[in-house]
Amino acid sequence: MNYLPNILTIIRLILAPIFFILLISKETNLVIVSYFIYVFGAITDYLDGLIARKYNIITPFGSFFDPLADKFLTSFAFLAFANLGILNIWLVAIVVFRDIFTTIMRIYRFDSKSGLITSKTAKWKTFFQMIFIFYILTIIFIYYSEIIHISIANYHKLLYSIYIDLSMVFITILSIWTMLDYGVSTLVSIKSSKKKDNITSKKN
Repeated sequence: MNYLPNILTIIRLILAPIFFILLISKETNLVIVSYFIYVFGAITDYLDGLIARKYNIITPFGSFFDPLADKFLTSFAFLAFANLGILNIWLVAIVVFRDIFTTIMRIYRFDSKSGLITSKTAKWKTFFQMIFIFYILTIIFIYYSEIIHISIANYHKLLYSIYIDLSMVFITILSIWTMLDYGVSTLVSIKSSKKKDNITSKKN
């Protein structure tokens, strides 16, 4: 049981690029499978957190790679949407860069043992991202699976619309804000660490 959360995290890391490749293939069966892969990945995210909290399983591996796996999954989703022409590539690039940036900050804070606390704004950003991604993926799934008939015209209206663009702009703004927030927080941490080192060296 102790290793289960980490196993689920590894599975999510592996599934992310597979999901991307299947989704951009535009092959009906592969696109349908990509939807279920993403849903399964999202479920593993919920489960590994639930198990870790319930059994108090906290490991250095899980603390670092669990949020990284989440970023992998969402970043590959945004990149796939950009590849399909649904999202503006420059907005996607900013969001992905933000995730790379925060990962670097997390590595630094992990090494310095100061930790990187997720802000409320970052949590809201993640919440909006998940709803946004699931909306787009569900429309794509319904269209390809034909569970509900959607004409090509309505399909384009639902995905290639001003509302999608505005939603992505909003997510991008939140991404920039949280990136700056984490950057400032890390700078404060660096200054604080240097002060402690100076005080320690003077005492010695």
